[in-house]
Amino acid sequence: MCTLVFCSYSQTDKYKSYNYHSPLDTTLLLSGNFAEIRSNHFHGGLDIKTGGKEGRNIYAIEDGYVARIKIATGGYGKCLYIKHPDGHTSVYAHLQKFNETIQKYVSDKQYAKRTFTIELFPQAGDLVVKRGEVIALSGNTGGSGGPHLHFEIRDQNQVPINPLLFNFDIKDDIPPSITMLGIYPKDVNSYVNNKTESIILKPTNGKDGYYISNYKDIVLSGEVGFGVSVTDYLNNTSNRCGIYSIELKIDGVTHFMHDLDQVSFAETRYINSLVDFEKWKKASLKIQKCFIDPGNYLNTYSNVINKGYYKVKDTLKHTVEIIVKDSYANTSVLKFDFTGKIEKSTINPPINYDFKYDEYNSFQNEYVVLAMPEGALYSDINFEFSIDSSVTKYASPIYNIHNKYVPLHKRITLSINAESIPKNLRSKAFIAEIDNGKPYYNRGNYSNGFITIKTKYLGKYALAIDTKKPKVEPKNFVPNQNISGLNKLVYTIKDNFSGIKSYYGTIDGKWVLMEYEHKKNELTYYFDNHLPTKPGKHEIQIIVRDKVGNKTVNNIPFSL
Repeated sequence: MCTLVFCSYSQTDKYKSYNYHSPLDTTLLLSGNFAEIRSNHFHGGLDIKTGGKEGRNIYAIEDGYVARIKIATGGYGKCLYIKHPDGHTSVYAHLQKFNETIQKYVSDKQYAKRTFTIELFPQAGDLVVKRGEVIALSGNTGGSGGPHLHFEIRDQNQVPINPLLFNFDIKDDIPPSITMLGIYPKDVNSYVNNKTESIILKPTNGKDGYYISNYKDIVLSGEVGFGVSVTDYLNNTSNRCGIYSIELKIDGVTHFMHDLDQVSFAETRYINSLVDFEKWKKASLKIQKCFIDPGNYLNTYSNVINKGYYKVKDTLKHTVEIIVKDSYANTSVLKFDFTGKIEKSTINPPINYDFKYDEYNSFQNEYVVLAMPEGALYSDINFEFSIDSSVTKYASPIYNIHNKYVPLHKRITLSINAESIPKNLRSKAFIAEIDNGKPYYNRGNYSNGFITIKTKYLGKYALAIDTKKPKVEPKNFVPNQNISGLNKLVYTIKDNFSGIKSYYGTIDGKWVLMEYEHKKNELTYYFDNHLPTKPGKHEIQIIVRDKVGNKTVNNIPFSL
């Protein structure tokens, strides 16, 4: 392994002494890095390219034992967790398959429990691995968008650590790009160029750093916050990655600092408050705020004055510096001036918001009941409700539960009146979240005339009914075919409304392991020692259920 040049931050020095083996035997090129902005979470590790292919050898970075194995149709797909003597856990996700020893251990457990999706916690002596041992092959399982290895290092409390702070041979001498500047008035008595609306400006990159060229004067009054959209690139790859730290200085004084050594899973959803969520969802702008919402308790902030807001107290010119660094201390600086203004007009009374971020909130009428726990919001809002009866394809009107541009940190309880649904269809009814015109199933319960769900999203909701059975069709064979020349049986399974909930396969009445790849709508039986060996006729049966209980049974005879 090659030794890298590390960041000069003292808190990262402790990681310099580790000399882990590379998880791949190829040049480490990244398609995603630690803590970059993802939907509802900071990215927990590195996405390492595998050349657009599956089947690359994956190596244990150090001696240890397999402490956890999880197989899921979404998320990390097939995933290994290896505990090391130094207290760290390394994580390898989206795998195609495990090595022979681990694969047998897993398959035996899957057959014993009759399930493909499984989570196992082997004992320390069950699956011991050595540094540099091949533990798996790379793949594209779970929520992966293409073949790659998702790799993490976690501390003894299972909190992800930035792997780029270790000495993996990853090249990066490219400073981050600062693509947008946002300036935000805090309240009705704060102004940006005489308006209580935020503005977005595009910086120019010059020889002395980034500056604002397309805006002559910036005049601020009251309390004002700043934010930047930033992108980082590493050598030899065109993929956009995230940054390591942002620092806001005003007149040389640090008012805000945000750095990403670690982010716990308990805090990862605070990313929806770190960014300007509305602009992210409306315009795909990932502006990271250099100020903190009152309900944001992310632990990555430091050196913060007044929650990051600057309070204008004079009419002088002030200098703002926003310093952005990546994990290798490559640095970009945006520098600009603003002029203060003291407003002499009548002070506007503060808005009396009806939903408070630090209180329990509720709303109820004849159509819906909403219960929102304390801490679900990041800041106060004036809750809005409306009904859209123009769309008639659902079992109810569309209910606008505020709007989807306000993020939630905790689950809220939403109930919709379902008394109008006939009794014989209530088992097939559910609450659908409508996003960009597409319905998404939410698991709920019918009781006392209402269907109730837990959700982490505001937005459009309606009642829906699904009475259609899933589709199940063989893909690589036909009825009565002799399958001796094959090594697997593949089905296409689809459900275009509530979605696939479960699948069950048997051959001659005995359960066999079916692997479900939701991205391809494929259900596959890879031939194993449970395939009959007796020549002649046999039958495979597949049973697929959707999320409201509609069932399809498919029986196909074959021969050996």
